[in-house]
Amino acid sequence: MKRLILASASPRRVEIMSRFNLDFDVVPSGISESFENSESPMASAMAIALEKALDIAEREADSLVIGADTVVYCDGMLGKPSDREEAFKMLQLLSGREHIVVTGVAMVWGEKGQKLVDYDVTKVKFKELSKEKIDKYLDSGEYLDKAGSYAVQGIGEILVDWISGSHSNVVGLPVALLEKMLRCFEVELL
Repeated sequence: MKRLILASASPRRVEIMSRFNLDFDVVPSGISESFENSESPMASAMAIALEKALDIAEREADSLVIGADTVVYCDGMLGKPSDREEAFKMLQLLSGREHIVVTGVAMVWGEKGQKLVDYDVTKVKFKELSKEKIDKYLDSGEYLDKAGSYAVQGIGEILVDWISGSHSNVVGLPVALLEKMLRCFEVELL
């Protein structure tokens, strides 16, 4: 089997990959996760995922490198909050509304010159959130380093009314898409 590298520092992506019969290394990319709001969320997530994979593949050409990027979209793209105030505004914006979570996934096998890029989309609807509920959630600190300022795999699940689509996509790595893409490189999850 090819050497697999996850080009991500996300503990959530590492945890998802660790569930399966995969031997992989984690080599975080130094690529900035900034995006242009003029791009579609799908184009942005795929472009950043590909940049991350290419960044590591340049140094690890004999490996299959997996890059991923997750964005939340509601009246524009919501990245990771820079501070509590920005996180509060994001959660207020999401309160009582539907939004989409898009994860772009890219795989690059440098020595073969092969690249594959795709994305998954999940709809999420938030409950109506009071100022007090938002403040209590922010007090947990869980919003830090999370696109859209929440973690559905943690206590942030209490903010969510429903999810339509892949739960693992909202966490940061859509398992069904990962499996489909890995098969193209003759790698099986199980």
